[in-house]
Amino acid sequence: LTRFAIESAPRGYQGGITFALVATLGTMQLFFGYVENYTLITLGMMVYLWLAWRCLAGRLTPLWPAIVLAITHGLHPSTIVLAPSLVYLGWVWARQAERRRYGSALWRIVLPMLLVAGGVILLMEAGGHGLNYLFGEDRPGGGDGRWFVPLFETTTRWEHYTMFSWGHLVDILNEQLLTAPVVLPALALLAAMAWTRVRETSHWTRLLLLASGCYLLFTWTWNPDYGGQRDWDLFAPAAVPLALLLADRLMAALPEAEAYVQVGIGLVAAQAFHTIAWIYQNTQPWSWPQG
Repeated sequence: LTRFAIESAPRGYQGGITFALVATLGTMQLFFGYVENYTLITLGMMVYLWLAWRCLAGRLTPLWPAIVLAITHGLHPSTIVLAPSLVYLGWVWARQAERRRYGSALWRIVLPMLLVAGGVILLMEAGGHGLNYLFGEDRPGGGDGRWFVPLFETTTRWEHYTMFSWGHLVDILNEQLLTAPVVLPALALLAAMAWTRVRETSHWTRLLLLASGCYLLFTWTWNPDYGGQRDWDLFAPAAVPLALLLADRLMAALPEAEAYVQVGIGLVAAQAFHTIAWIYQNTQPWSWPQG
């Protein structure tokens, strides 16, 4: 994250705000004693996005971002929603070359995916927990095997609301405010108040829009067994590309140093206060309600 902030920002203070917007996300709760692999996929996503930026800057080929993203896929399949951003990265890289290298971009993306997928399958089979489990009791979709929030009617105890219900909207908003309390409101304000500046996008901006949009679509449509509030960790990594998108659009909307620093510090302070309080709260003993 530090390397990315230093390399991607034209000025030092912009890099500092970029770093702080990500480092103060509620998602950072995952790095304080969390035992599931959502911590690892968040780290993998950060490395992938850094390497993707370097690829767009002409410093490396799509092979390296593809390797990191393939490993991240192997740690948790939910990160497959980032695959469209990798395809876009390969397409841009191929078009930027003097001779369009679509075939070269394709093998650099596909080969790491095949190798990591093969390795994961071999490890599963060697450990006695092979593909039969993946299509059986450990199938995607949780307790009822249903992937998506139902459109009109809940039919199992693992479905808590329908797609367009008030309860679903509140759950999603609560989860987003928990993991990225200032990011979506700030992006909405930028779009409303500085649209003429933020509408001009680069390849990097479009990659972040694609990564963020796909992750938000996954957050909206996937059916978490315990509801969005208790399965917040599954959706928490979505805050990372959103925070980077906010940092990128802040630079476009506020080119003046004084305004940028004032707004950036305000956003970081508000988000840090929330995240520090949440992490502290989770150090306190608590018990499940009985009943």
